[in-house]
Amino acid sequence: MFATDLSSTVFIIRPHTHFTPQQFLGRMAHKLFLSMLDQVGLKPLANSLHEQAERLPYSVSDLFSNGSQHFWLRVSGLTPKMSGVIQNNLAALSGQTVTVEVRDRVDEAPWECSIEAVIPSQHEWSRSQTYQEFVQTAWRTPRRQQFRLEFITPTAIKSVGMYRPFPLPNWVFRPLYDRLLRLEDIVLPFKPKASYLEAYAEHFLQMQAYNIRCVTGLPMKDETLAAFQGWIKYRVLSANEDFGKSAQKAGRMYRDESLAAVYADIQEHHDQYAALVYLLSQFAFYSGVGKYTGQGMGMVQINERALGK
Repeated sequence: MFATDLSSTVFIIRPHTHFTPQQFLGRMAHKLFLSMLDQVGLKPLANSLHEQAERLPYSVSDLFSNGSQHFWLRVSGLTPKMSGVIQNNLAALSGQTVTVEVRDRVDEAPWECSIEAVIPSQHEWSRSQTYQEFVQTAWRTPRRQQFRLEFITPTAIKSVGMYRPFPLPNWVFRPLYDRLLRLEDIVLPFKPKASYLEAYAEHFLQMQAYNIRCVTGLPMKDETLAAFQGWIKYRVLSANEDFGKSAQKAGRMYRDESLAAVYADIQEHHDQYAALVYLLSQFAFYSGVGKYTGQGMGMVQINERALGK
């Protein structure tokens, strides 16, 4: 049995009945993933994951066209158990036919597809690492002042009860950090308070350039959903004097020392915060960003080729 802590595996599929690719097929990809679990005798796990809406130990991509008859999807595992299921149980489906059953709506029809190939590596969306390898690689990578995140599929960020159709850095990196901290066995060289990391993202990650568009009308259950898609380039600031002055003013005038404590910690550990943000951007490759990452949304990658010097 082979398994790592983090995994990302690509599956090439061929539907037996022709269907025209729509704008977004993430829910179909999700149902296929659950049906694959059924096929390998893991129906209880499939049912359990179907009921989960938050804190998912996996992510599933959209269905992407791969020629006229084939599609591909990526399934990632965020825990050793989930990665083991993907890398061992689901990988054994190569060459088999999977029936995608109806789970949510009675007016839907089941459909079948063949799993033509399983690609655990040698694909831009396939890779696997232990937690230790992941942390060490990301932490030791020389970082530039700018980095670019590409939101490949529609991404929905919800904050304080509202969808926020733009990737402000604090809305992106605080949830990623919360998700990373839920991985029980991962050991981080630097582990600040989540509120401190959020303040760093808000005040030290400047939006340098972006091409973001709003996406609506997605075939999801949540009718209030508003999402975005595109790319954004963040610039890491070495200092933010205005933030420092605000922290000092809060302490002097309002006797609120909390903001001053945040600023002092960031000043003392600035390089570690920058390293942590870079690690989180790499973690987004596996986990996705925002809501419905198990239904094709929030698929993200960091574009190293587009980084500034």
